[in-house]
Amino acid sequence: MPRREVYQDLENEIQEEFAHHHVERDMADAYRETMRPISAEEMRAKKYGVFFNLAALLVVVTGLLFMFAAAFGLI
Repeated sequence: MPRREVYQDLENEIQEEFAHHHVERDMADAYRETMRPISAEEMRAKKYGVFFNLAALLVVVTGLLFMFAAAFGLI
């Protein structure tokens, strides 16, 4: 009975072949997706998403600074 590694190696080779075979199609699909027009609703959602992420980052950094200051007795 063949070892398990033989089957895994064969499976990995097959997956790599499929990935190589479809890379041009996937790249073309990705290019088309980036070139499509964006609606106002999508743009608004992206803008608010970026704003939310920046606000969350500010809260986390401020919390870390307070924890650092408290740990070293600066406040």
